Amino acid sequence: MLDKEELLTKFGLGTKTVALESVDAEVEIKRLTIAQRQEVNEVLFGDAKIQKAGKNMEIEVTRYNKAALIGVSYGLTKPKLSTREISHLSENANDFIIEVFNAIQEFDEPKK
Repeated sequence: MLDKEELLTKFGLGTKTVALESVDAEVEIKRLTIAQRQEVNEVLFGDAKIQKAGKNMEIEVTRYNKAALIGVSYGLTKPKLSTREISHLSENANDFIIEVFNAIQEFDEPKK
């Protein structure tokens, strides 16, 4: 029977170091919690209906950027930045934010 420790080990957050091309440096990210993922998805998808597999969903750029900002504030652990700090970076940081967000999204993907 599955016990609590096995469950926490299997579905723990974990961290990962990723190399970023946008800043030619490494950062540390973590998996998002269920609550954090739900918040990011609410911003990203709003009231969108679930679509059939294989269908592309169009997402507004402003929604994507806001979701990325929130996701990075949760998932970037080194250096740790708050949503406020990230939102006060110059527009030139957008490539960095999107690259980190994409890395977090990939790290969150379930292993098959």
